[in-house]
Amino acid sequence: MKKIIASGYDHLSEFVDGLAGGGFDENGTVLHDGRNTVKLFDVGGSRYVVKRFRVPHFFNRVMYTFFRGTKAKRAYENALRLKREGVGTPAAIAYADTRRGGLVAHCYLVTEFTDYKPIRDLIKEEKYLHIMGVGALVDFIIGLHDKGIKHKDLNSTNVVYRVGADLKFDFQLIDINRMSFGGMSRRECIANLTRICDEHRLIYFISQKYAEHRGWDRNYSLGLLAFYRGKFENKKKRSAYLKRLFSMAG
Repeated sequence: MKKIIASGYDHLSEFVDGLAGGGFDENGTVLHDGRNTVKLFDVGGSRYVVKRFRVPHFFNRVMYTFFRGTKAKRAYENALRLKREGVGTPAAIAYADTRRGGLVAHCYLVTEFTDYKPIRDLIKEEKYLHIMGVGALVDFIIGLHDKGIKHKDLNSTNVVYRVGADLKFDFQLIDINRMSFGGMSRRECIANLTRICDEHRLIYFISQKYAEHRGWDRNYSLGLLAFYRGKFENKKKRSAYLKRLFSMAG
């Protein structure tokens, strides 16, 4: 097993070593159990979140072993990059890649626990916090784009928030294994908004606020959004159709 532990967390080395040996399966509280599994652990009175990535299919096992970093490694390194850029994300503590038959198998990412909530709940509220929160969210996303930070799955569960006593919003990014860094064009910025939520009314409201805060032409920006949102939805339909097709064939 290959593991990397961030400076200051060497005392968690034994905990990380034990994850692949039954420690993950036998302990912790499940926070999410889907394609990947996320659990909450209490170690020495401190809470940590561990995400176990499922074993990739054969082609990706080869790719992750010899040609590119695993999802756990990329998420760990992206968290360090975001910290350097001054962008909130749960502190990266460690990652561990296991192998089976010489190829990458399960991978584990360990981060600090965050009590921030998904923006999904915020943007659906019809209260004054909704209006304040959307404005703050838009400014947060603009800040990301100005720094050339693109979260490739920027949706309403991968951006989390907390409201301070002064009613100021603070945001963090999670699920950050798929990111890119570099300059972003106007088209790329608008395209990056297409997944922020599922409801058309809300996504157009958020995108309208984004254009206004940028000082961009609203109609042109919303036209771009409609184009990229259409492409995204068509891609989802094709994927769903292929999954049904393969399930029937199986």
